[in-house]
Amino acid sequence: MLDWVTILILILAGIALVIVELIFVPGTTVLGLLGAGLVIFGIFKTYSDFGSQTGTIVLTASVFVGGVLTVLSFKAGVWGKFALKDTNKAKFNDDFRPHLFINEEGITVSDLRPIGKAEFGDKTLEVRTYGSMVKSGMKVKVIKVDKSDIIFVEPIK
Repeated sequence: MLDWVTILILILAGIALVIVELIFVPGTTVLGLLGAGLVIFGIFKTYSDFGSQTGTIVLTASVFVGGVLTVLSFKAGVWGKFALKDTNKAKFNDDFRPHLFINEEGITVSDLRPIGKAEFGDKTLEVRTYGSMVKSGMKVKVIKVDKSDIIFVEPIK
């Protein structure tokens, strides 16, 4: 009896891991291979413990159950409540229109490589340089604010 329980757990856990691989973490391959390995080991154990007739029945049943569960997982919409249906279109400075002037000075809050954050007064904004790297805590000045509110700065020497 314990042999059947072990075989059943191996096969069902393997099928579950393959389905998890297909639906939740596609492309990682690790869970799919682990699941396939568990199913194969369960079927191999059935052949070795109970003979070829029982092994063939378990093999056929495993392929059928795995196929049916996979198809139902995709068709039934069971996973719809886990799916992300909204799209985030916001940007970092999207809700803020910077009222900065050319040559206004601020201090970098993070390293600019070439994009980072700088503080101007009480506002922390995303800024960028024209390719130069600037360390955190250095003084910078605004050299350009373009139409899409991208703030370009350069370090103050």
